Amino acid sequence: TIFQKLTQLSLKIDYYILERTEITKRIQTKNIELRTAQEEFSALRSLVDRTELEYKQTRAECRDAKKRADSKAPMTDELQELFDTFPDDLEELNIAITEAETRANLNYRSNPHLIEDYERRCEEIKEIQKEIEDMTSHAESTLAKIESTKQRWLPPLQDLVERIST
Repeated sequence: TIFQKLTQLSLKIDYYILERTEITKRIQTKNIELRTAQEEFSALRSLVDRTELEYKQTRAECRDAKKRADSKAPMTDELQELFDTFPDDLEELNIAITEAETRANLNYRSNPHLIEDYERRCEEIKEIQKEIEDMTSHAESTLAKIESTKQRWLPPLQDLVERIST
């Protein structure tokens, strides 16, 4: 009958309204999840951008440091062999540095004048090198004077010897 049909229609309408409400809630939940994901993505994108910038800056600093190092001490085969003996891992390298510092400190404690002696010897070596350079320069100028003098008297002497022998 009509009353049953109206009741069925009313139930269907209620069902669709309920379903619509549930779908609307799911849409709202998904929208919130989407906004949260977009915020997380934005934060991660910002982090990636900052990390890339820091990477580029660090890489440029490394290139500059390598140029400065190469200008002060160019990489030779001997230095490369020395570097090849160093650990590749940063933690292992820090441990090796700490060990070397500890050994240096022990040497310094056992002989507190070690650094002073080293510096004094470096100065002595510089002084001796300067003396050698001065002596070499003096010897070269003396040889030049001798050669100049020789060029003045040798040709006339050779002429005289030739005249005498003829």
